[in-house]
Amino acid sequence: MATLSAPNNHSPNEDAEALRKAFEGWGTDEKTVITILGHRNSNQIQQIRKAYEGIYNEDLIKRLESEIKGDFEKAVYRWILEPAERDAVLANVAIKSGKNYNVIVEISLFSPPKSS
Repeated sequence: MATLSAPNNHSPNEDAEALRKAFEGWGTDEKTVITILGHRNSNQIQQIRKAYEGIYNEDLIKRLESEIKGDFEKAVYRWILEPAERDAVLANVAIKSGKNYNVIVEISLFSPPKSS
C-alpha cells in the first residue's frame, strides 16, 4: 500500500492560489487539484480552505463542486472534509439511498468517543 507524505513547508495561500489557477480557463486542471489536495493532511487542507475563502471570498468546496463532476468530485469532496463532516455526508447518503446501512454501523463503531 502506497502512502503519501504531506510537506511540512506548504503555504496555504500559495496552494489556494494554485487551485484558483487550476479552475481558470476551459476545464479544470485536475492534475493540479490532485497534486495539491492529495498531498496534504487534514489540518493542511483546512488551512487551504480558510486561505481560499479569505483570498477569494468563495467557499473552496462550492467551487470544486462547480468545477469537477462524477466519481472524481465525490472523492475530492470527501477527501477535503473534516472527518466528522465526512461521516455526516456518508451517513446521509446511506440513509437517503436506503441500501447500505453498513456505512452507519462502521461510523458508529469506529468514531472516537466524545470527551466530556
